[in-house]
Amino acid sequence: MSIKSWIQKKVIANTLKGTDKEKALANVDNEPWVKVLNVDVNEENVSQGFFELDWNEQFVEMLVENGYTGNSSEETVNAWFTDVCRGIIREESAIDDFVVDEDVIKTSDLNKQELKKTKDD
Repeated sequence: MSIKSWIQKKVIANTLKGTDKEKALANVDNEPWVKVLNVDVNEENVSQGFFELDWNEQFVEMLVENGYTGNSSEETVNAWFTDVCRGIIREESAIDDFVVDEDVIKTSDLNKQELKKTKDD
C-alpha cells in the first residue's frame, strides 16, 4: 500500500461513517462496490416497489467488462439489477413450479390415477 493510500484511508476512517466510508475505502482500493440503500414497497399495491442502489465507477467498469451495457452508469447498473432479479425469479419458479420438474408431473399423474381407481372401486 502506498503512503498516499494509507493517508487517504486514515482520513476516510476519521471523517466518514457508514455507506460513505465503505464507498470511499473501495474507491481508494480501486475495488468494485455496490450497496442497496433502500427498499420501498407501495402499500396500496405490494407487488410494486423499488430498490435504491449506490455504486462506484469500478463497479460499472466491472459490469461493462462482463457484457452489461447502457448509455449511462444508471442504465448499465439497471441492466445488471434486472438480470439479477430475473435470475431470482427463475430460481424460485424452478423450486415452486411443478411443471419444471418432469418427475413431479409423472408423480402427480400417478396420484390422480390412484384417486380415480379408488373412486371407481
